[in-house]
Amino acid sequence: MDANISDLQARLEVAERLLVEQLPNVAREAMEHANATLEAERLQLQEELDRRLADCGSTHALSIAELEATRANLAAKLA
Repeated sequence: MDANISDLQARLEVAERLLVEQLPNVAREAMEHANATLEAERLQLQEELDRRLADCGSTHALSIAELEATRANLAAKLA
């Protein structure tokens, strides 16, 4: 029974050592994955922002054109 306990203790020590050795790699990989995910989300949000800004710009230009046309029509009616 003591041999079994000694064997289990030795295996536990090896497992613990392997875990400690691999922990920095796991943490680094997790950080890289998180950074890649955040960068992909940032790019997606930037594309959405660019699209919305373009939509606002074209809507604004259309509104100005409509206002100018309305002003011209009113000026023509008053003349």
